[in-house]
Amino acid sequence: MSTSERSVFVPVSLAGLRSLQADGILAGPVPAYGITRALLDWGEFGPEDVEDATFAAQTFAEVHALTDPTAGPDERRIVLALPADDFAADDVDGFGVGTVPQVRRADVLAVFADEPDTDVRAAREAVRGAGIEAAWADETVAALVDEHELGWHEPGEVAEW
Repeated sequence: MSTSERSVFVPVSLAGLRSLQADGILAGPVPAYGITRALLDWGEFGPEDVEDATFAAQTFAEVHALTDPTAGPDERRIVLALPADDFAADDVDGFGVGTVPQVRRADVLAVFADEPDTDVRAAREAVRGAGIEAAWADETVAALVDEHELGWHEPGEVAEW
């Protein structure tokens, strides 16, 4: 499975992931990140840069995952990849921001997450409750993003998390 320009990325907490596993749905609207005109302009992405723009949207979702005030201090970043069919862009700053009306477990294409031993505490504490723009600008977050890519998982692999 590979993600493409037709994917959007939804940051979730571990509790959100467990709720999705148990109930089969996360009611929304749910924040999501995808390719938007503003993201393309921000990154100066051309038509040949779809993969890079997709990775940028995923990265912004990873950063957003650190801002969740309900997540535990050591909780790893978790991002779900979904089809972009219901993505509604609301992006004025170039971060690929938007929403999806809901997340259905059956629609999850992939799960991206830190390894369990990845130390996210300093970055999470630095931006807990912050907006995406402030979180993106934070040096601690930048270091974490540069040093630790999220691993890819089949949706069924995360049932025991």
